[in-house]
Amino acid sequence: MKLKTSVGMVFLELKTGAAGIFLLLLLLIPLVISCGKKADDKPPIATVKNSSVSEADLISRYNLEEFISNSAGKVSSEMLREAARKWAFEQILMQEGDKLNLDQDQLFNERLAAIRREMLIQSLYDHYTMRVSVDSTEIRNEYDANRTVYSTASDQIYFLYVITPDREQAQEVRRSLQSGAEISEAIATDDSFTGEETGWIEKSDLDSEIAKTAFSLLPGGISYPLKLKGDAGYIVMMCRERRQSGTVLPLEEVYKKIHQRLLSRKRINAEIALRDSLWAVYKPQINVNAD
Repeated sequence: MKLKTSVGMVFLELKTGAAGIFLLLLLLIPLVISCGKKADDKPPIATVKNSSVSEADLISRYNLEEFISNSAGKVSSEMLREAARKWAFEQILMQEGDKLNLDQDQLFNERLAAIRREMLIQSLYDHYTMRVSVDSTEIRNEYDANRTVYSTASDQIYFLYVITPDREQAQEVRRSLQSGAEISEAIATDDSFTGEETGWIEKSDLDSEIAKTAFSLLPGGISYPLKLKGDAGYIVMMCRERRQSGTVLPLEEVYKKIHQRLLSRKRINAEIALRDSLWAVYKPQINVNAD
């Protein structure tokens, strides 16, 4: 039998006896181990004595997935460094606590028991209440039965604005909006412009001077440039729509709110039902004499 090694063109003639098989295994083991290793294995991103953590584990531990850059496709090195430092410091504290055998301390175990008790009870509630669901028919019925609840508490306007450094630029923005330009188009004309379409707001959401002008506008109205306090520039405002206090909100606007409200209500009722049923099963005895 011939075995060709990856190191060089070396051939070994092996006999079919036990010694030959043993020698063959000795030669194959290093090859199998090296083949099992991934070429792209990375070293740990942080190490504290015998404990280490990989980049993937670090991202998972601190929920950094949401910070992955769409362009680079990875978490920034600065954020990884901060997460690694946080992990390392936690490990230092844990290892120091282990060294002092603090997990054998009575207070430690009392706290651990309290945490376990709370988590176990919450997990039991979750086991039953997470099965609760709310369908669209229930949401519609809730909306129809309580329309006054899902109405505006005060006057509102659908608000848009653009802020420019000087008055002439603000005047130009106003003319642009009057010509039918979108708010995003008006802002894009100059890097120094800021603004947004804020949606429905109440007077209390704005500075008093800005609110006075904004809420005087009719639907489709665009304000003249208003000077902001200090050197903040000039603001041009637009009112797209208005609705008075007590206006019933469209179902699609309050759908998520109703869904969450009904879901919370159902889960509370499920918890109460669970407690009542378990109380009946376990039949606890309370021995407290009246005062």
